[in-house]
Amino acid sequence: MSQAETFSVTAAAALAGLPRGTLAAWRHRGHAPAGGEGGALADVLGLALAAELARAGLRPAAARAVARAARGAWGRVLAARQPL
Repeated sequence: MSQAETFSVTAAAALAGLPRGTLAAWRHRGHAPAGGEGGALADVLGLALAAELARAGLRPAAARAVARAARGAWGRVLAARQPL
């Protein structure tokens, strides 16, 4: 999976573990980036992080702020990851 690959909205939501309709609602409220596609790998990783933080009790706006702050680090995170 390359960092330049883009994902459909349905695939992005599924990869982030979001229930049906949640991504659309988050986009409508400004808690997720708007657009016709689900986004590139960095967008999907940020969405997954925001989803996990929201499940942990953070409000979606706060979760998005954390995900935005981490956006520039995804390349380094993926490059440094250890095999499972």
